[in-house]
Amino acid sequence: GERSPDDAAFAERMLERLAAGDYAGAQMGAEALLRRLPRDADALDCAEMSRTELQKVYAARLEGLDRVPSIAMTPEAIAALTLDVFTGFLLSRIDGLTTLQDIAFGRGMVPDHALRVLSELYLQGVISLAR
Repeated sequence: GERSPDDAAFAERMLERLAAGDYAGAQMGAEALLRRLPRDADALDCAEMSRTELQKVYAARLEGLDRVPSIAMTPEAIAALTLDVFTGFLLSRIDGLTTLQDIAFGRGMVPDHALRVLSELYLQGVISLAR
Protein backbone atom coordinates (compact mmCIF):
# COMPACT_ATOMS: atom_id res chain seq x y z
CA GLY A 1 0.00 0.00 0.00
CA GLU A 2 0.87 3.66 -0.22
CA ARG A 3 2.62 5.28 2.70
CA SER A 4 0.70 7.91 4.64
CA PRO A 5 2.62 11.11 5.49
CA ASP A 6 3.07 9.70 9.02
CA ASP A 7 4.45 6.42 7.68
CA ALA A 8 6.78 8.33 5.31
CA ALA A 9 8.14 10.38 8.23
CA PHE A 10 8.51 7.19 10.28
CA ALA A 11 10.40 5.49 7.42
CA GLU A 12 12.70 8.52 7.20
CA ARG A 13 13.56 8.21 10.92
CA MET A 14 14.08 4.44 10.53
CA LEU A 15 16.58 5.01 7.71
CA GLU A 16 18.32 7.76 9.72
CA ARG A 17 18.78 5.26 12.59
CA LEU A 18 20.28 2.77 10.12
CA ALA A 19 22.65 5.41 8.69
CA ALA A 20 23.70 6.40 12.22
CA GLY A 21 24.62 2.79 13.03
CA ASP A 22 21.75 2.41 15.54
CA TYR A 23 20.88 -1.04 14.22
CA ALA A 24 18.64 -1.97 17.15
CA GLY A 25 16.63 1.24 16.68
CA ALA A 26 16.47 0.78 12.91
CA GLN A 27 15.29 -2.81 13.33
CA MET A 28 12.56 -1.81 15.80
CA GLY A 29 11.41 0.92 13.40
CA ALA A 30 11.41 -1.44 10.43
CA GLU A 31 9.40 -4.06 12.33
CA ALA A 32 6.86 -1.43 13.41
CA LEU A 33 6.46 -0.16 9.83
CA LEU A 34 6.15 -3.73 8.50
CA ARG A 35 3.23 -4.36 10.86
CA ARG A 36 1.34 -1.63 8.97
CA LEU A 37 2.91 -2.08 5.52
CA PRO A 38 4.11 -5.71 5.26
CA ARG A 39 5.60 -5.26 1.77
CA ASP A 40 7.37 -1.91 2.31
CA ALA A 41 10.68 -2.36 0.44
CA ASP A 42 12.67 0.12 2.57
CA ALA A 43 11.43 -1.49 5.79
CA LEU A 44 12.22 -5.01 4.52
CA ASP A 45 15.74 -3.93 3.47
CA CYS A 46 16.29 -2.02 6.70
CA ALA A 47 15.18 -4.97 8.84
CA GLU A 48 17.51 -7.35 6.97
CA MET A 49 20.52 -4.99 7.09
CA SER A 50 19.93 -4.31 10.79
CA ARG A 51 19.72 -8.03 11.59
CA THR A 52 22.96 -8.72 9.71
CA GLU A 53 24.80 -5.82 11.36
CA LEU A 54 23.52 -6.72 14.84
CA GLN A 55 24.71 -10.31 14.38
CA LYS A 56 28.19 -8.92 13.55
CA VAL A 57 28.13 -6.68 16.65
CA TYR A 58 27.14 -9.58 18.93
CA ALA A 59 29.66 -11.96 17.31
CA ALA A 60 32.42 -9.37 17.88
CA ARG A 61 31.32 -8.88 21.50
CA LEU A 62 31.49 -12.67 21.94
CA GLU A 63 34.89 -12.72 20.18
CA GLY A 64 33.73 -15.24 17.60
CA LEU A 65 30.92 -17.74 17.25
CA ASP A 66 33.30 -20.72 17.26
CA ARG A 67 33.72 -20.34 21.03
CA VAL A 68 32.12 -22.77 23.48
CA PRO A 69 30.16 -21.22 26.36
CA SER A 70 30.03 -22.67 29.85
CA ILE A 71 27.93 -21.59 32.82
CA ALA A 72 30.16 -19.46 35.06
CA MET A 73 27.74 -18.83 37.97
CA THR A 74 26.23 -21.08 40.61
CA PRO A 75 22.59 -22.11 40.11
CA GLU A 76 21.72 -19.95 43.15
CA ALA A 77 23.34 -16.85 41.63
CA ILE A 78 21.56 -17.48 38.31
CA ALA A 79 18.21 -17.95 40.09
CA ALA A 80 18.68 -14.52 41.73
CA LEU A 81 18.88 -12.86 38.27
CA THR A 82 15.17 -13.39 37.43
CA LEU A 83 15.74 -14.34 33.80
CA ASP A 84 13.01 -14.59 31.18
CA VAL A 85 11.92 -17.94 29.73
CA PHE A 86 13.97 -17.53 26.54
CA THR A 87 17.15 -16.77 28.48
CA GLY A 88 16.52 -19.81 30.67
CA PHE A 89 16.03 -21.92 27.55
CA LEU A 90 19.31 -20.63 26.09
CA LEU A 91 21.14 -21.43 29.34
CA SER A 92 19.71 -24.96 29.19
CA ARG A 93 21.39 -25.41 25.77
CA ILE A 94 24.84 -24.58 27.21
CA ASP A 95 26.60 -27.88 27.88
CA GLY A 96 30.30 -26.95 27.64
CA LEU A 97 30.55 -28.72 24.25
CA THR A 98 28.24 -26.81 21.86
CA THR A 99 29.53 -23.66 20.10
CA LEU A 100 27.77 -20.30 20.20
CA GLN A 101 27.11 -20.73 16.45
CA ASP A 102 25.30 -24.05 16.98
CA ILE A 103 23.27 -22.69 19.91
CA ALA A 104 22.23 -19.40 18.24
CA PHE A 105 21.47 -20.90 14.82
CA GLY A 106 19.87 -24.11 16.14
CA ARG A 107 16.36 -25.25 15.29
CA GLY A 108 13.65 -22.83 16.38
CA MET A 109 16.10 -20.03 17.17
CA VAL A 110 16.01 -16.40 16.05
CA PRO A 111 19.80 -15.92 15.68
CA ASP A 112 19.98 -12.15 16.29
CA HIS A 113 17.86 -12.48 19.46
CA ALA A 114 19.84 -15.50 20.68
CA LEU A 115 23.18 -13.77 20.00
CA ARG A 116 22.04 -10.60 21.79
CA VAL A 117 21.04 -12.60 24.88
CA LEU A 118 24.23 -14.70 24.80
CA SER A 119 26.37 -11.55 24.51
CA GLU A 120 24.51 -10.02 27.49
CA LEU A 121 25.03 -13.20 29.53
CA TYR A 122 28.74 -13.04 28.67
CA LEU A 123 29.05 -9.37 29.65
CA GLN A 124 27.19 -10.11 32.92
CA GLY A 125 29.58 -12.97 33.72
CA VAL A 126 26.81 -15.59 33.67
CA ILE A 127 28.69 -17.53 30.99
CA SER A 128 32.38 -17.86 30.17
CA LEU A 129 33.79 -18.68 26.74
CA ALA A 130 36.49 -21.10 25.68
CA ARG A 131 38.11 -21.50 22.27
